[in-house]
Amino acid sequence: MALKNQIHNQLEDIKHTWSVLYEQFLQNGVNTALLFFHTFLHHWGKFFDRLFISISVLAAVGCIGSVLWQIGFEDDDDVLDFCVQMNSWILLVIGIVQIYKLLGYWRTPNKTPLFEIGYAIFTWGYVYFAKGHNLDAGEVMPEWQTWLMNPWIINCTVLVIAFYELSRESLAILTHRFNPMIIFASSFALMIFIGTGLFLMPKAHVGHLSIIDAFFTATSATCITGLTVIDISTQLSFFGQLILMVLVQLGGLGVMSFTSFFALSVTGKASIQNRIIIKDLVSADNISDIFTTLKRIMYVTLTLEAITAWCLYIQIGENMPTLAEEDRIFYALFHAVISFCNAGFSCIPAELNDSFLINSGGVQWILALTVVFGSAGFPLQSSAIDWVKHKFKVLFIHIFRGKNKEIFRPRLIDASCRLMFWTHLILLVSSTLIFMLTEIGYTQSDNTLWERFTESFFLSINSRSCGMAVEDLNMMAPSTIALVIVLMWIGGAPLSTGGGVKVTTFALAVLTLRNAVLGRDNIQIFGRRISRTSIQRAMATIALSVIGILLSYVLVLTFSPDIAPNKVFFEVVSGLTTTGLSLGATPDLNTASKIVLILDMFMGRIGLLAFMMIFIIPVAEPKVKYPTEGITI
Repeated sequence: MALKNQIHNQLEDIKHTWSVLYEQFLQNGVNTALLFFHTFLHHWGKFFDRLFISISVLAAVGCIGSVLWQIGFEDDDDVLDFCVQMNSWILLVIGIVQIYKLLGYWRTPNKTPLFEIGYAIFTWGYVYFAKGHNLDAGEVMPEWQTWLMNPWIINCTVLVIAFYELSRESLAILTHRFNPMIIFASSFALMIFIGTGLFLMPKAHVGHLSIIDAFFTATSATCITGLTVIDISTQLSFFGQLILMVLVQLGGLGVMSFTSFFALSVTGKASIQNRIIIKDLVSADNISDIFTTLKRIMYVTLTLEAITAWCLYIQIGENMPTLAEEDRIFYALFHAVISFCNAGFSCIPAELNDSFLINSGGVQWILALTVVFGSAGFPLQSSAIDWVKHKFKVLFIHIFRGKNKEIFRPRLIDASCRLMFWTHLILLVSSTLIFMLTEIGYTQSDNTLWERFTESFFLSINSRSCGMAVEDLNMMAPSTIALVIVLMWIGGAPLSTGGGVKVTTFALAVLTLRNAVLGRDNIQIFGRRISRTSIQRAMATIALSVIGILLSYVLVLTFSPDIAPNKVFFEVVSGLTTTGLSLGATPDLNTASKIVLILDMFMGRIGLLAFMMIFIIPVAEPKVKYPTEGITI
């Protein structure tokens, strides 16, 4: 018995020893595996980071391409089913990339962001439930899971995820030390080429659409101009008009501003280099304010467009009661985006345009006021919002805390915004009155005083930025056409959706002229002295604008000698200032002339001075200064 117990105890000791050794082996093996994985990532992490980023970008582009193929090309059910299945597999690939990125946080002392964990859970959860992997044989699929498996729900989901992936990776581009103007111009050029390809899809247009016409239309939309060589209402399908509206929206907001906002809104983080470049792109006061600035730009834009769309929806219902509900909604949304972004397009057929615009004073006022807000520029919009908020705050303090309460009164509206506002107001009032006088014997001869004021106000607003017109410009007085050209050249405010040399440039030119006549050296307005750098940039912008107009005028006249010179000059000014008004000569241009106008619209949207800065490296001031000598003027 004692021998049996001794053997049993020895076996237990051996068993315990082996169990301890096994546990130590497992523990050491896991630690060894983790150490190996950490070392592997440390040495090969950058390579695999670039590899998985490339896979993520390709997968996102594949998702977008698959959805566009379904919408723009194919009607075959088998092909559509294949595209939907491909999107599901691409979503799986994106999910694998997300897991790798989560594991990559082990290399850094930073904690794994909760958003990244939630993002991965959402992606994998959607992949799992949308494929129905949790169902047993013969089990009925729940209604919510059937909804998840809807092809369009899958497509919309992968589009959102794909766009987020591209937006997040676009921030990585900003880590390179590029000139912000190069990034700004490149984003517009890329959007133009993408838009051209979208317009060439069979389901985007009706009949034949040449490459140059698609390129011209994409450029005009992205550069928020409004000039067109085709009839938007008849030659573009509903899908094509939707593409046009999206291009105008992205062009008005700025492609990089939109993608930066989308990426920052879901991640809330960016490197210092990202923030510095985004600050220059959106003109924020400092790098800590870029997300606040981006949010305000998006919120103001979408809010004003929503209000305009609702007002237009009501007006369209009153003026065109027989119009289908879906057309009524689309017309309202389309023209809300077009008017705020100051692009002179219209998707309404010619036979309905009289009821929509010409015979409706309410629609004219809605569109005109929306154009005013869009061309006012973000700095003026933001200052106005801050001013209104401060006034409400002061009113609240006076009501609930008494009038003797001391209130801090900050300088909410700087000299630049004040100059924008007063120049806008003076140009608007003076040009409206002049149009009422010059058109009394032409297009407004049979109108009432209120109708004349409405049409003159509408023409005054749209001549400076948008490009919509109630009457045929060819029927207007020559003096009216001349004033329209001047207003197109002046344009809207800086950092707005308007074009031209900008109202501040025009105002500084007038103030410089006044100083030259009065013999003064410094320009002083609103208690501030204008810097010499601002004056130099204004004069350079004016000089480049005049040179660009004259050069383009000569080129178009050379390529299209059959078109009247006055019409060519009007089209060139309209293109370079991204206004969009036309005397009807745009469809008659040949290919070479269209290319000239395409370049004009692109440079006009970027800004001629900014466009030149892309190709010229700044040179430091020379250390040697020569004696001053006057030049005979």
